[in-house]
Amino acid sequence: MPIRLQAPPNVVPTGIGILSSLVKGLGHACDVLDLNIHRPPLTLEQIRATLQTAYAPHYDLVGLSGMITTLRWQKQLARLCRQLFPDALVVSGGGLASDFGATLFEWIPELDVVVRGEGEEILPRLLAETARLAGSRKVFGPQPPADLDSLPGVDWDAFAMKIYLANPVWGKSAGNSSWTPFESKRSINLVSSRGCPYSCRFCDRNTTGGRNYRLASAERLIADVWQVIDRFQVDFIGFVDDNFMADKRRLAAFLPLMRRTGILWGCHGRLNEIDDHTAAAMREAGCVYIGFGGESADPTVLRRMNKKNDPDQMSRAVKICQRHGITPNCTWIMGYPGETREALRRTARFILDHGLNQRSMFVATAYPGTAFFEEVKDKILSVYGSLEQYVLDLDDATKVLEHDGRLLNFSAMSDEEFRECRRYVEQGALEHI
Repeated sequence: MPIRLQAPPNVVPTGIGILSSLVKGLGHACDVLDLNIHRPPLTLEQIRATLQTAYAPHYDLVGLSGMITTLRWQKQLARLCRQLFPDALVVSGGGLASDFGATLFEWIPELDVVVRGEGEEILPRLLAETARLAGSRKVFGPQPPADLDSLPGVDWDAFAMKIYLANPVWGKSAGNSSWTPFESKRSINLVSSRGCPYSCRFCDRNTTGGRNYRLASAERLIADVWQVIDRFQVDFIGFVDDNFMADKRRLAAFLPLMRRTGILWGCHGRLNEIDDHTAAAMREAGCVYIGFGGESADPTVLRRMNKKNDPDQMSRAVKICQRHGITPNCTWIMGYPGETREALRRTARFILDHGLNQRSMFVATAYPGTAFFEEVKDKILSVYGSLEQYVLDLDDATKVLEHDGRLLNFSAMSDEEFRECRRYVEQGALEHI
């Protein structure tokens, strides 16, 4: 599905690539229609024409995958696929399906099956029972694979790699929440783990196993690294795992292997996971970027988020990275429940005092499936009237949500004060907050 249309397509959907390899490995034919490579996105009629001219006249199974922000797309495409492939089993998987399960049958009546969580264990069952499952409205999963080393590699041939390789994973031109002082000419993304051992209240990990944290071995990961280096001649690899650094033993085993490649790379981690020894070893192995979820520099807001960070520890981590030549790219959230202007001001001061180049902030967005959503659900429904209407309005978390002229503001600031602070954030004028 198309996502983050304000940014160039720069992250290969490797999960779908693994499923494509799995299907082919079972002896079936498999096509992938990647709608996210188009800017602007294709219209529904263009998608229809593409399916009718460039794809097979018949499919046994059509799988729709997408984040929670893709409900509008999935509603249209399920209807289109039902028209073009009336006998196919139509399945929804990914973030949207994982969060809503059977509710999706009400919103997308053309669906036969919904898959919650990861698909590798479930997809072979669907392929073996397509006729029996037609019209069943059955929900499968979650059924996470325990051994990530046993999964097939990404089917890179399924994607328009020329487009993805040309758009940096992170950096000024990436159009996302990252900033880097360096430029990469050919970058690629890899994922080596599922789930996260932490439980931040705003974070939804239903798609990848929640807190059931699993990771590929250092040996499997370096094999994937060498494959993309040899095949695509990349000069930068972004490990886009939710938390690449959580397992210290895997990290320690991986770093000497990665150092031999001579490739620059980056990852995501937590500010409580970095120290001088770790930073020095990572930099020696080619790491030049770590994306951290700072979220807030106010102790009260951090506690409400269940971040398990504190501003002093966060400050030490940022300075350690800077000292070792690693860019600490911190993301931030404004408007979390209970946040006052003074609390937001503490975050703005932290960014300015530490010389952080990424000055943007996400808007606190309550995604269904999170503890944050349960906390504010009544307020959301009072503004939107229905859960479906709210989900249809979800977009990239930089968007300020409004419905029928009403601002969805969870903070302790008045709507007027929130709008004023948001203008300063969008202008990069944090000193005015």
